[in-house]
Amino acid sequence: MNLKILSLTALTLLPLPGHAEELNTLFGYALLVEKGTSLQGDTQVLARFILEPKDKKDLKKDLCNKLELRGPSGAKPVHGKIVQRDNPDPESLPVVVCEALVDFADTYRPQGETWKVTLGKYSYEVTLPTAVKTPQRAILLGDTGCRDKKGTQTCEDASWPFAETIPRDIAKLVEDRVPTILVHMGDYKYRKKGEDDDKSRVWQNWKKDLFLPIAHGDGTKTTSPNLFAVGPWVAARGNHELCRSFGDNGPGWFLFLDPSSTLLGDKSLPRCQGSQETVTPAHRLDFGHGFSIVTTDSASLAEGKANAAQAEALRQTLTAVDQSFGKKGRLAWWLTHKPIFSAVNDPPKIANATEQAAVAALPGKTPPGNIKLMVGGHKHFHQSVEAPGMPPQLVIGNGGVAINCQGFNSDKNPLNAAIRTTSTYGFVEARLQSKEKAVTGWSLNVHAYPGTSGWGQPEVVQRCTYPATGPACTVLKPEFFPVAKCASGDEED
Repeated sequence: MNLKILSLTALTLLPLPGHAEELNTLFGYALLVEKGTSLQGDTQVLARFILEPKDKKDLKKDLCNKLELRGPSGAKPVHGKIVQRDNPDPESLPVVVCEALVDFADTYRPQGETWKVTLGKYSYEVTLPTAVKTPQRAILLGDTGCRDKKGTQTCEDASWPFAETIPRDIAKLVEDRVPTILVHMGDYKYRKKGEDDDKSRVWQNWKKDLFLPIAHGDGTKTTSPNLFAVGPWVAARGNHELCRSFGDNGPGWFLFLDPSSTLLGDKSLPRCQGSQETVTPAHRLDFGHGFSIVTTDSASLAEGKANAAQAEALRQTLTAVDQSFGKKGRLAWWLTHKPIFSAVNDPPKIANATEQAAVAALPGKTPPGNIKLMVGGHKHFHQSVEAPGMPPQLVIGNGGVAINCQGFNSDKNPLNAAIRTTSTYGFVEARLQSKEKAVTGWSLNVHAYPGTSGWGQPEVVQRCTYPATGPACTVLKPEFFPVAKCASGDEED
């Protein structure tokens, strides 16, 4: 369910006096989540609402208990409670997040549906997406935040295409009414530039990096696309959403994007407390046409050298994933922010050592048999890796942050893999192929922008298909995949 970002300039407010329970900002969106933690794939639609009160005294009120939702027909659209999420850091994140379970829709609408949100004396309109049980398309993107680093990237559309360009072009792409979900591979917020040392800036930077671009451009342009309305989201956790490093954005992850909820039977546990990193449990989403998505939290995994304890924990998780599928012939993707295979520089450094150790310890030294595609982000380019005996790996880390131009591009490497890299901004559109109401494969179009500023129109530069009789990925525009590498780039992940 996609909630339209309503900033003060875009809010529909009743002209009543006073500020009690009035909002500066309202965001709404929907996540696809799993009920329980047994990896059985019981997929639910969870709508979330971020409330930023005009009067901070309202933060101490039970705003979620006062929230009333009405669907397009005027009926109450939720069954059961609207509950408030635990806020791991109220000082840095002075907002309230309410959530409710909503039903799958019978009909997909690419621009979502308008809902009415009432809070006390004030009423607002938000656009929520329609989620269907059998999506036919997934839009995949990752590493969308802005670096905001002198000499590397400024947070304007001229050097940060996620400010408006990429959301706009994705919105255009999905106007054809094909039921769509959006898959984000993590690293939603980079921006801080020293500002996060002042805790009052943390929430403002979350808004700038993620919610404003996706929800409504800069909050004033009524023609800006609303990606939250396009479809529900599947969110992976990036290393920039860790509790203890890379920006310390863990509290924001657990408040806004973490797929757990007390509404799903999950315990309300402390997040980002103490010295130990909080890990998001693996989860599996099943769809009605034999398609599944499995997501594991790789944000804290060691990359250059395998961590034995982490590798064993991941091996156990993947074993549980394999057992959970049983003999069901489902076609599955494995999402993990840090890709199992990625190649940088020449000769290439092949990451991720911990994930590779976990996979090597499995029967056949490959991921569970239902997994037919591996998707990651983290490296700031687009890369396909086809290693013998392994499902194809896509690295989709080119959604907005400064590009790393050091991606490897050759068949000569320790993996004996076909590795193809384009160091350009872009995203991926995956069309699911079905026969007799069951997904049999997919066709993935890799969209990339031809320039480094001004952008122009994205072009389909590579296509990957499953099943494939030969190589899964075919380069359509070789000029986007140069063999030569640059001497230096934005190496920070």
